[in-house]
Amino acid sequence: MAAGAWVLILSLPLAGYGQTRSLAPTAIPRFIAPAFAVGAASVVSLPRFSGIPSAAGGSLAASFVPSLAVPAVSLLPASVVLQPAALPVEVPALVRDAPAQAPTAKETLEAAAETLQAAGEDADGGKTLSDRVFDAAPMPAASGEVVFADVPAPPAAAAEDHLVRVKGLAPFLSVADAADRAWMTGVLEKAMSTRTGRRVLRRTAGVASRRGQPIPVQVEALKGEYGSFVYDWDVLQLAASLKGVDSDQAAPILVHELLHFCQRDIGLPVDALEMELEAHIVTLQVFRELGIKPGRSTFSAGFQRALLKGGPPGAVEWLAESYDKNIGILNGRSMKDYVAELQSRREKILKGKARLERLLAKRSAVYDDMKASGLSEAAVRNYDLDQVEPVMRRLRDQGAELFWVDRDLGILGTPEGRERYRAFSQRVTKRILRFHETLTRGGD
Repeated sequence: MAAGAWVLILSLPLAGYGQTRSLAPTAIPRFIAPAFAVGAASVVSLPRFSGIPSAAGGSLAASFVPSLAVPAVSLLPASVVLQPAALPVEVPALVRDAPAQAPTAKETLEAAAETLQAAGEDADGGKTLSDRVFDAAPMPAASGEVVFADVPAPPAAAAEDHLVRVKGLAPFLSVADAADRAWMTGVLEKAMSTRTGRRVLRRTAGVASRRGQPIPVQVEALKGEYGSFVYDWDVLQLAASLKGVDSDQAAPILVHELLHFCQRDIGLPVDALEMELEAHIVTLQVFRELGIKPGRSTFSAGFQRALLKGGPPGAVEWLAESYDKNIGILNGRSMKDYVAELQSRREKILKGKARLERLLAKRSAVYDDMKASGLSEAAVRNYDLDQVEPVMRRLRDQGAELFWVDRDLGILGTPEGRERYRAFSQRVTKRILRFHETLTRGGD
């Protein structure tokens, strides 16, 4: 069975646009593949629904501001902080191996990024702290973090042929299909027509330029979501169904996913709720700057209603209920709470992994007996496919989950990692305060 069955995905599931799904009237739908479910990819996503849960009450007080408490002693055993989990199989390559050659694609990206920066709106200072969320510098890799800097560049010809080119924008997206590339050009142009979109695209171009590689885009039918950015594949996925809607509706989704790509460059815990909070604020900002509103049944519309009804505390609680596998240090939760949750998940993963290892040993013994007994090749292969390989895949998933948990424990086990995450959380807090003020002042 091929390696690489597990993935970590940041995604934007279906947000209305004509699709329907039967839902319990009082329930928050869970279109999120559990982050630690056996046999599933780790996903944080944007559900669609037709109702809003009651927004949490209370004033905008200290309970909403991220906790600044730093433990006086290390929260983690040294073995957890210093040693990332060993996967049962080799971590899959982030891109296919390619022969070493001059990085023509990198030179193209760098030149275009410089041009965009020189001509870009608000490129020269005068930015508020909230604005500078988009300009955060890349952070050093923490213990156990996947680093992309040493990944070999793809063949230059393929990258050049497939780059999406839009006037005034660094070409950082690579789309193999010509029809999809033409559609993506229109979506990028629409995103570029907004102030927030330009900032995210400029930041994305900078990250792509530093790594010297474009972002591959896969446009195809997706189950239960409109888009995702897959950490382990390093691929942006968009639903083919988006090609049937106006580019005004597709542009905010693209910007949302590209912001997740940029967030990875900061070095944050992968399940940080603040990353989704920032992405959803940005999504609404793009809608507003396009002069349109998200459909009433979409997640974005629900998030905006929750923000208007309950203020930032209510919106955060509402988002946390929908992304129930994500963790944050908002609304009174502390860094210590975050670490405790990660440690609890780690214990569950280790127990599940041990059970699967015992099961795999039993089934492998049966498989060996079948071969030794001279059973038909078809019978042996069918048993392997139906009984052995599924357990191996689940075991790989467990190993991947353990890797990400230990990676995040490593980040939060250092003063630098905690401060990096805390600073990001504070910036996002300021951003939602400002956006809430804009909404209430504008009367939307």
